[in-house]
Amino acid sequence: MTVCRFPLRSHRRLSEIFGSTQRHGRNAPDLFESAFLARRYRSEFELLLVPQLVQQAVFPLLVGIGRLLGRYARYADAPEPIR
Repeated sequence: MTVCRFPLRSHRRLSEIFGSTQRHGRNAPDLFESAFLARRYRSEFELLLVPQLVQQAVFPLLVGIGRLLGRYARYADAPEPIR
């Protein structure tokens, strides 16, 4: 479950999550991409089903590993989050 603070801006994020699910052929989006989007746009939406400890400790590690692996080039032109 997700709470959107700026619903009009959620289209791109939701499209990316859906696209990640389609690209990886599973019933869930890629773990690295999910962590990246959740961290980048954390001021805009909140993941209620993911424990805060995971969001604060594990997601940053996944994002760092993903950066080292070059997993986020597709998000270079992504809009800046609302602060």
